[in-house]
Amino acid sequence: MNSILHYEYGKSRKGFIYYRGVNRTNLPAQHKGHSWKPDGTVLYLTRHNSPDSVASYSVSVPWDVTSTLTLTGSTPATTVEGASSSTGHYFTPDGALLYVCTDAGAFKVLKYALSTPWNVSTATFVHSATLGSIPMACSLSIDGMSLFVNISPSAITRKYALSTAFDISSITAVTTPTQTMSNGTGYTLGMYFALNGKKVYLVGAPGGVPTIYERTLTTPYDISSIQGDKSVGLTPPITVGNFDSVYISPDGKIMTYGLYLTSIYKFDLNVPFNINGGLIIV
Repeated sequence: MNSILHYEYGKSRKGFIYYRGVNRTNLPAQHKGHSWKPDGTVLYLTRHNSPDSVASYSVSVPWDVTSTLTLTGSTPATTVEGASSSTGHYFTPDGALLYVCTDAGAFKVLKYALSTPWNVSTATFVHSATLGSIPMACSLSIDGMSLFVNISPSAITRKYALSTAFDISSITAVTTPTQTMSNGTGYTLGMYFALNGKKVYLVGAPGGVPTIYERTLTTPYDISSIQGDKSVGLTPPITVGNFDSVYISPDGKIMTYGLYLTSIYKFDLNVPFNINGGLIIV
């Protein structure tokens, strides 16, 4: 490692992303989205075919994408109400609710209730939201009063207001969708909000280059209050972007990047939730 660029966690103002060669290119399912149980012991993949569902895999070593993965369950097929081809998903922080985006047939976000938190085999379909545009990824505010959706084929993240917390059957589009990609081109793919709502991370692939965008919000979950424009290209090690997703561990020190069809990459952040220092390959 270059000693000049080596910083311990929290000791540098620069937030470097370290890639230490940890990746997996043979995930057991074609996926367009991923997330983790907060302790890193379970990996969730949005399977977009055979069948469309969200599947869970136990991880023998927490957060280690190279360790043994064991299929532990999956939701019912996410093809209800004319929806198909799942693209992304979002769990509430307690693992009791799951939301799934679909980009074919009816363009919807589907809501599921889990009778056992984090156990997708216990998921029951509740209701849906019809969007009228293709959703690539979705998230909710921690209070359940706002739904966020990355819209295709654009670089737009759209915010919807919910009249009842976590009830997406009651959404109302907030006017003036916010353009969140710095160059205004290409798709905005994956999305991850820090739980305090003050930062959102987006995935794009302008010119085919997988890129992470970090946006700071002066008002939590208010995407019209974006301040700051940080981005880092991840080539190498990732050479092409297509239906990608991002997840950051609750402590902000681990970032995983999911790549369609069957790959996932692990990165370390020396300053939690901060990417302004760029990529360092160790």
